[in-house]
Amino acid sequence: MASREPRRICRDDCEILENERCRMEYAIAKRHPLIGQQLALPECRDLPAIGTADSENCLKLGIPRPENVEPGRQSICVVF
Repeated sequence: MASREPRRICRDDCEILENERCRMEYAIAKRHPLIGQQLALPECRDLPAIGTADSENCLKLGIPRPENVEPGRQSICVVF
């Protein structure tokens, strides 16, 4: 049985996590010696652009943009 390469998250979800929803938590995780090395968090700019053939099999997380989040709803981010 051939091993399959793990699917990468979609670029738009990555950008929402890194730049809008979880900026601080994402930066901490990327620098953390265990998390950053074991999870290999992607550089969003290196992921295929949405709508290209290379992005067709990306993993969509369905993260709402901050302006679409209900007021008073808890953050989806986890502080390490």
